[in-house]
Amino acid sequence: MNKNNFTIFSDASFCMHTKVAGYAYWARDSVLKFQGARSDTNVTKSSDAEIFAVVWAIYSISKKIDLTKRHVIIVTDALCAKIFLESSSLGEGRLKEAKKSLLELKNGLNFSLQINHVKGHSYSWNKSERNWVNDFCDRKAKEQMRTLRDRILKSSGPLAQR
Repeated sequence: MNKNNFTIFSDASFCMHTKVAGYAYWARDSVLKFQGARSDTNVTKSSDAEIFAVVWAIYSISKKIDLTKRHVIIVTDALCAKIFLESSSLGEGRLKEAKKSLLELKNGLNFSLQINHVKGHSYSWNKSERNWVNDFCDRKAKEQMRTLRDRILKSSGPLAQR
């Protein structure tokens, strides 16, 4: 592994009924390893959740280590995140805020960004570290989403749970 590379795997889980999402990441370089997970509200759709997961993961890592002049490699199973984040489009609303924040962070720290798309939810792969990490992120993102969703549904009463 190149010492200048920092690899971040991210994933999201989304509930279309409550508009909540869970995000998770697992990240490493040649020495350090990090992981994190969180939930979010008022997310419009699953593709937005995947984009927010990537941006949040990079932001979180930037608070733990100096990414200046590093080569950050994002690994995501969401092709929509790769396409949007590599495009010149800023999007609208929260997407615009997220992309602008990412661009400011990237330009401020002068790191390069590479986004790799990998096939997700495919159990025909050989069991590799990449599969383990994708499964880990998927599981943690679902836990975050379900915990928040259940709390919202419980506080909304029995009619909301139908």
